[in-house]
Amino acid sequence: MNTTEYIDFLEDTVSMFTVFFFLIFAVAIIATIIIVAILLKITKDRERLKTSDAYLSLVVKTQEEEQTRLSRELHDTILQELRFTALQMKNLRDEPLHQEIREQLNTTIKHLHTLCSSLSQENIDIASLSKAIEELCQDIKVRSHLSIKLTIIEGFSDKFLVKNQKLMIFRILQEALCNAERHSKAKEICVLLRPQVSESEREGLYFFINDDGIGFDAEGKSLKGHFGINNMKDRAALIGATLSFNSFIGAGTEVRLFVPKDKTYLEGKK
Repeated sequence: MNTTEYIDFLEDTVSMFTVFFFLIFAVAIIATIIIVAILLKITKDRERLKTSDAYLSLVVKTQEEEQTRLSRELHDTILQELRFTALQMKNLRDEPLHQEIREQLNTTIKHLHTLCSSLSQENIDIASLSKAIEELCQDIKVRSHLSIKLTIIEGFSDKFLVKNQKLMIFRILQEALCNAERHSKAKEICVLLRPQVSESEREGLYFFINDDGIGFDAEGKSLKGHFGINNMKDRAALIGATLSFNSFIGAGTEVRLFVPKDKTYLEGKK
């Protein structure tokens, strides 16, 4: 092979490898684009699933079934055992300490019975959200002797909400009110339900719970491990709602929940 032929061979080889690597590079680019497109589609489908009525129904169904099961377990085991203990306490001599223990035991039984009732969906009529919240406020008022003022502004309507959304909202407000009852040391709780009242506000429903209790550090690290508050946030996120807390130590607490009307949860039915 002379010099000219050798040079031609090298040029052909370089040309062949150039084309080969170009094809590999082109295939890699195309494959990357396809993979990115697939990942974007998966992400979009996952987000669509999370906002679909089917997903919401599944989550609500699972949570409510577990809460109902827990309610029955508590009622059939611990609550019954406490009641039996209370009966046994009656056989003790009527001494101050025994009387104090009996009173504390009866209070515990009442609280546990209330907890069992609140956990079970069977005890909640969610057809009318405002009516359900009114009954919730009345129940807490009776058992705690707190002053609870409920105000529903004209125009408040939950007709655009599906049953599972109403149940999620009810559970969030239930948790907020129970937290105020148990921990705030408040004398008065004010609950406000209203629609959009100005053009600057988004269309939807607004819920406010204010108490005059001891408050807490709403920006503090302690909230990170607070199961009840984290559960409220998770429920709000599921229905596309905005949940916020405004509180300072010694200055009471305000819980605000906004549920937008323009959020679509029925994409899975389209």
